[in-house]
Amino acid sequence: MLQGNKLQGNRLQGNMVQRIISEGSKVELQRFSSLSQKKENSEVKTYYSLVSEVMGNNRIKITMPLEKGRIVLLPVNVRYNACFYTPNGLYQGRVLIVDRYRDKNVYMLVVELISDLVKFQRRQYYRLGCTMDMKYKKIEENEKEYEDLSKNNIIIDDKDFIEGTALDISGGGMRFVSRQSLAKGDSIFVILEIQYENEKKEYGLNARVVTSEPLTNQTGRYEHRIEYKEMSGKVRESLIKYIFDEERRQRKK
Repeated sequence: MLQGNKLQGNRLQGNMVQRIISEGSKVELQRFSSLSQKKENSEVKTYYSLVSEVMGNNRIKITMPLEKGRIVLLPVNVRYNACFYTPNGLYQGRVLIVDRYRDKNVYMLVVELISDLVKFQRRQYYRLGCTMDMKYKKIEENEKEYEDLSKNNIIIDDKDFIEGTALDISGGGMRFVSRQSLAKGDSIFVILEIQYENEKKEYGLNARVVTSEPLTNQTGRYEHRIEYKEMSGKVRESLIKYIFDEERRQRKK
């Protein structure tokens, strides 16, 4: 009876994995360390990979991680903490590397989940480094925030918008530079145009300024960090999917 319950539990866990994790999901791996190792070196090495296939039976095929453009051959039969980036948030679990091989010049790892997947409450999303034109408008206190551009075919007059350059974007916020100084807590409306799946997609995003500082090496230019406000789940999911797909495309170059 106990064996039957265990088999049923494995099937339930496998179904959960397939619902949560999908091809292209980004993965962070951190190796388990002993207490003595942690005392000697407080920095824990993190490796970055992508899910290639959810194989079933709690096994997942991922790409071998890269470091400075070189493949890192992680050893078999070693346990790691794994963090999976998904459109539904971050999930964490323990994995064991059970196999590694080369498939058409691509080095792969097969990992097996040896714990439950747990929703990870770290408030951060993977950031994609980029150089992308964008524009924004500061929302004054007496103004209402704008609606998503996807609603009601809204057309916005560009004359009040200031041009900037995005340096990185994520599902939770953005870092960009412009010639305007902003203050922490300012509300702004950002327009971002992305080339995605052979078409251009335009996002209109309400955001709050987290930091705004002058650039030391460029007079009259400022670097801003913002976080999105009340973004719809559909828009966030679309943006995260673009970021994952773009990172995977860059890795293949």
